[in-house]
Amino acid sequence: MTIDVKKSKKEVKSFLDNIKIIDNKFFRIISRRVEKTKNPFDFLNKLEYNVDDMIDEIKKLSYQDYLRCQIDKENKFLFMYSFIKVIKEYIVFIKLSIIEKDDELVYVISFHEAIKDELMNRPYKEGK
Repeated sequence: MTIDVKKSKKEVKSFLDNIKIIDNKFFRIISRRVEKTKNPFDFLNKLEYNVDDMIDEIKKLSYQDYLRCQIDKENKFLFMYSFIKVIKEYIVFIKLSIIEKDDELVYVISFHEAIKDELMNRPYKEGK
């Protein structure tokens, strides 16, 4: 079960600023319970990307790519930020969360071809 949480442009920018300064070694690719049947590396192979390429794309995200933020009660993720952008010729859905423990860890929950084109649903897209 997920709950939508409204985030301001300032909050999204702050989240992305934190992502950009975290060392690549602290990124973790995971699959939530509902996505266990998907191999997270299939889409990277399709893009001809490795994990570092994916992290580079994540660090290039802008507040304009922001789609929504959710809390996932079932998987105990607080503030999963979702983004959507075009990479190569693909519309890509990216979901991230930062968990703070001893070091900050970035969990890459989703990085895959979008199921539906939600580019126009971004609340802070260009012109807004």
